[in-house]
Amino acid sequence: MEHEFVKKQSQPLKRKHQSRTFSSFVDRNISYILVLPVLLLITVVILYPSIRTILMSFYRVELLKPEQPFIGLDNYINIIKDPGLLKIIYNTIFFSVASLFLATIVALYSAQLLNKPYWGRGLYRTLLLIPWVTPPVVMGAVWKVLYSENFSPLNGLLMGLGLRDTPFSFLGNTEWGFGPFNIPMLSLVVVNVWHMFPFMMVMFLAAMQSVSKDYYEAATVEGLGKIGQFYKITLPLILPVLEITLLLEFIWQFNNFNSSYLLTQGGPLDMTNVLAVKVFQEAFINFKYSTASTISVLMFLVVLVPSIFYIKKRVQNEFKE
Repeated sequence: MEHEFVKKQSQPLKRKHQSRTFSSFVDRNISYILVLPVLLLITVVILYPSIRTILMSFYRVELLKPEQPFIGLDNYINIIKDPGLLKIIYNTIFFSVASLFLATIVALYSAQLLNKPYWGRGLYRTLLLIPWVTPPVVMGAVWKVLYSENFSPLNGLLMGLGLRDTPFSFLGNTEWGFGPFNIPMLSLVVVNVWHMFPFMMVMFLAAMQSVSKDYYEAATVEGLGKIGQFYKITLPLILPVLEITLLLEFIWQFNNFNSSYLLTQGGPLDMTNVLAVKVFQEAFINFKYSTASTISVLMFLVVLVPSIFYIKKRVQNEFKE
């Protein structure tokens, strides 16, 4: 009887101890527990598809052929030897670099103007953000009308000023150009710059506003002009923000799908085709999944290289500080 009484008394203490142990475990590992759902989501949505894509690039995977033989690096060799795909690679590099260069100039100039105090500055900031928040589908539809031969107000303006006798084909002109430097591609670059520069402008503006005005006052006393202040004060101090913004934008524009697909579907004659559109065409039109996977892996490697250099540089700077 006494033994049973002691046993009954010890059970609540045991449960209490187990509860404290569990609570202590949760308290010690709460950060890992909270991150776990995100890690599982990343694994399912990003990590597994990425690994699967890399593996498919070493096989011949096509929808209409049930066999999937291992072919090693044949997919990569075929891509390198394909002149049509090399043309698309040149298009992608030109499209991303030209867009980034022009958008950087426009964004820096706009941010410099918006950093000055004047009436209506808030309204202008809001208006300049419109291209960035415009949905890509809406952007494509609007610019298709602006560039069309029959309904384009641009053509109406050119013909009204007497600069053109007939409508100009902005997206279908195949008569002029050298490699990726052609009228349809340049038209796409203009659209892309219009869409991407507001984000860069916001980043640059935020960096400029963090620069102390004491630097500019001292430079003015020393007789340094506005252009000199920009190159010797503003640009060096916003350089960290400039670097990360350029890196992000290069990655996004190298993987850009919307501009080319929504306006030209890669045409005419692949003059505006880029790698992201080519991946879509190979996977969902030609059903050659291995070819699409190979191109995707190459795109990943291209954007990985500048990312590694940037991270290495930032880590070195952190250790120096």
